[in-house]
Amino acid sequence: MTNKAIAHSNKLKKLDEKIALIDQRLELMEDRIAYSQKKTWTNYVTLDPVKLLQNLFGGGDVQRDRIAIADLEIKTADLLAAKAELERQQEEEKVRLGDKVLRLLLDYEAANRRHQLLSSQLETLEQQREVTRIAYKFDRGSTNQILGMEDKRDRIQEQLVNAEIERDEAVRELIQLIKD
Repeated sequence: MTNKAIAHSNKLKKLDEKIALIDQRLELMEDRIAYSQKKTWTNYVTLDPVKLLQNLFGGGDVQRDRIAIADLEIKTADLLAAKAELERQQEEEKVRLGDKVLRLLLDYEAANRRHQLLSSQLETLEQQREVTRIAYKFDRGSTNQILGMEDKRDRIQEQLVNAEIERDEAVRELIQLIKD
């Protein structure tokens, strides 16, 4: 169920899209860096002697290209950091969904057990009430006993309905998480 909830999470789908977009931008950055690094040698070849000297001593076009490459590398590092943050958020969301599915399953199980217990108590109470009613016919019981049992039956039925509501609520939330 957790895998289905993860597969149908809109937040995770959006994070996947953002990560894919960053991956595309990273590929583009890597291509630009590789291109810039390959063309740096062309700056050394020039007919202008002043530019040739500037390039040989680290200035001019060579310096401009090195700065551009460093800038691209910084932008790449920023993209990698953003990608890491999105992946962290993605894992956090997966854990949150897993915890929510587990909590809902536990809520369902607890409500189901409570429902079974209350049903059993109600059945036992009905049997006791029938015995008390028969004893009452033969002047062995009191009206207070019968009224007390009726009151107890009403309370158990109310708790039974509440357990059914809790169980149905857990099922509804689970279905909402894993719906197709």
